[in-house]
Amino acid sequence: MKKLIGTTAFLAVIAMATTSCQKGDNDPFDSTGVIMSNLKINYVANGVPHSVTLLNDDDWDLFFDNIFALAKDGYLVIVQGNGSQSSITKETVTFTTTIEDEAKAWMKEKIGQGYSVSLEYDKSTGIYTCTATK
Repeated sequence: MKKLIGTTAFLAVIAMATTSCQKGDNDPFDSTGVIMSNLKINYVANGVPHSVTLLNDDDWDLFFDNIFALAKDGYLVIVQGNGSQSSITKETVTFTTTIEDEAKAWMKEKIGQGYSVSLEYDKSTGIYTCTATK
């Protein structure tokens, strides 16, 4: 049941991303894909949508601490990137690690590149699984 809800939530976020993300002059990402300040982030935790505005690196750290705590509690967390869909083909990249800081850095990089990223944590193995879709 948990996987069904998570999959449904992930597909809903992807559907929103494909219909609404248009790059404009006020793009919060610079030309290298690095995340700038004052960025509104949309995310879903176990099917419940949330939004947060991140103003600086401290806000990013707090945001990641919070979503990783949710993942450790068994939640599937999906952070929506702002990439626009240019074709029907979707690119998916998966990253697994037991080191939380590595997972955070990877997620931040992929979000900066416009990917939507899901995060799951397996308590029995201690493995973070991050899946980025664009």
